[in-house]
Amino acid sequence: MMERKPQFVVLPDGKRVRFSLKTRAKEPFYFVVFRGRDGQRLERSTQDSSQKRAEATAVQLIKEEYLPPAPVEKCTWDDAIVSMVREMKAQNLRQRTIDDYTLMVGILRKVLPTADCPLDITPMLAKLFKARRMEKGHSPYTVGGNINKLSVIWSKWLIGKCKLLTQNPWEDVEKPKADEPEPRYIEPEEERAFFAWLEKRWAGWRLPVLFFKVTGLVGRRITQMCSLPSTCLVDGRIVFPSEFNKSRKQEYARLPEAIYRELEAMKGPTFLWESYSEQLNAFYRKRGKKKYAQCEEFRPGRLRRWLQKEITKYSRENEGQPGFVPFTAHNFRDTAMTRAWDADIDLDRAALAYGCNRETMKKHYIRKEALVTADAVFERIHGKGSNGEATKADAQPNEENKK
Repeated sequence: MMERKPQFVVLPDGKRVRFSLKTRAKEPFYFVVFRGRDGQRLERSTQDSSQKRAEATAVQLIKEEYLPPAPVEKCTWDDAIVSMVREMKAQNLRQRTIDDYTLMVGILRKVLPTADCPLDITPMLAKLFKARRMEKGHSPYTVGGNINKLSVIWSKWLIGKCKLLTQNPWEDVEKPKADEPEPRYIEPEEERAFFAWLEKRWAGWRLPVLFFKVTGLVGRRITQMCSLPSTCLVDGRIVFPSEFNKSRKQEYARLPEAIYRELEAMKGPTFLWESYSEQLNAFYRKRGKKKYAQCEEFRPGRLRRWLQKEITKYSRENEGQPGFVPFTAHNFRDTAMTRAWDADIDLDRAALAYGCNRETMKKHYIRKEALVTADAVFERIHGKGSNGEATKADAQPNEENKK
């Protein structure tokens, strides 16, 4: 945790309130620390990762804390959602982000059907939501994400922007303990076996194999890959449009020449993978399964679900086979990033290439980093290998660019 030097905000009545910004490990936002009206130490998230914007937000949070609370009228869920969406659009949030927030509110209402409006959600009901989600078998990681998302909806939108509420019932709900997910590296022989299965299952159909091959090369999320426009192919690269990226900037990934030519020949008028719908229907018709040949116009979400189901089917068919370990579509991203580790590429440069940040890269590296680090430590402890020769650890390899 790192705290910044104190600053002051002057209230309308002339009172000066001292505050400071601080950061926390693994938290992307700045926090403002100050004394409230009753003299108690308060801490509020600014929901901003930029120090300059966080300072402006901190001033506003302090002024709001010292203003006498206005009476809050009871609003319906529908009114709250309309107001929240209006403010999100005013902030130029992407539509899929807005949809994600409104979906989360829908899940909340389904889990707590007795809550007639946002004002009915008390800290006790917020904890009940957590308990019920865990009882339904959702992972601690998922439930923790739900709690974090709902806390942002209340603090930043329903309270901060919409001024519909004054208290956040989620801020004291403890997230379930969750094991850190370990990235799954897909070994080359595993990848070849999966591609061979796809080719046999679909009589040499190249599109699904090419999709996973490209994903394993560029290390992007499957939703981002499915949504690529046909215009993304430029000068031997995939150009990821800014509207698809968290950075809100164009990003780039160079491809092997042969792969690039295949994509150029296959791309559709609007989307890169647009021929998927027509080609899948053709396969079903050829095999006499016309009732399955009903894949309508291309949609990225439809392609994503179909690809994920193919991996699930492959895993089920191979379940119980000696040495077989299931994997997911997202593990192709893990694999791409681990290959960067194997190539000894600087962590920051690799993060830039894969369109993420340093901490994300380290999470994907953990398989190799943890293994190699542990081996080096124990080799140094033992001093010599089992054959009596000096171990590689004695050479003290340069790992500075991976710290």
